[in-house]
Amino acid sequence: MIDEVIPSLIIDRINDILTMIPSQEEIHNAVFSLNKDSALGPDVFGALFYQTFWEIIKTDVSNVVLDFF
Repeated sequence: MIDEVIPSLIIDRINDILTMIPSQEEIHNAVFSLNKDSALGPDVFGALFYQTFWEIIKTDVSNVVLDFF
């Protein structure tokens, strides 16, 4: 009944892409695409912190992102 009432706006192939678990490279690219001069986040760390200390924190950051998924 839900299929009859709520239209499907995303096809299964696109949904599969949107719900894929990100790779380590994608996580790295996301961190380094952040503006270094942006405002601090709720964790009080800005993009510059994550980019500067990436080699030290990359495993922890990646694990948090993967745990989210």
